[in-house]
Amino acid sequence: MSYLKYYQKENEEYPIENKKWYCEEEQIKKLVKNFCAQYLVPKDKFNPNSIVWNKKNNSGHIAGGPSRMTLHLPRCRTCSIGLLMHELGHILEFVKYGKAGHNNKHKRQMKSLIGWCRREEYFRKYCYVNPDYTPPEKEAKKEKEQEVIDTLLPKLKAALNQMEKQK
Repeated sequence: MSYLKYYQKENEEYPIENKKWYCEEEQIKKLVKNFCAQYLVPKDKFNPNSIVWNKKNNSGHIAGGPSRMTLHLPRCRTCSIGLLMHELGHILEFVKYGKAGHNNKHKRQMKSLIGWCRREEYFRKYCYVNPDYTPPEKEAKKEKEQEVIDTLLPKLKAALNQMEKQK
């Protein structure tokens, strides 16, 4: 069950990448090719044309033997940029260290990849905004405003009543 905690921490650390920005099939292919060129991924370890679209589920994963990796993405052919960067982080970790897992090395690779995407502005170039996304800051701001209103409203009413009594 520790791997579920890893995903939860990742979602908390990168909420915008996991919920706001989504890519479609063509953009995913372009991003993967740019990733391979930027990070000098050898074709014998991972071929950017070897993307497999899952037939059974809507999650992503990496499959491979001791020398080669294959990228498996959701069957709907769209995925969040966070999911894509998570899986590419596994590939990068495999290329650098020969192993892929959920550990600090993967976390470091993921941070590097998301920073690379932000610097190159790939979110704006290749991704679209999920229509169901609501920023967490706006929700928190509305809740704080409501709390302020709830605390100040009775005080204002009491002050108005006192002013009317004084007249």
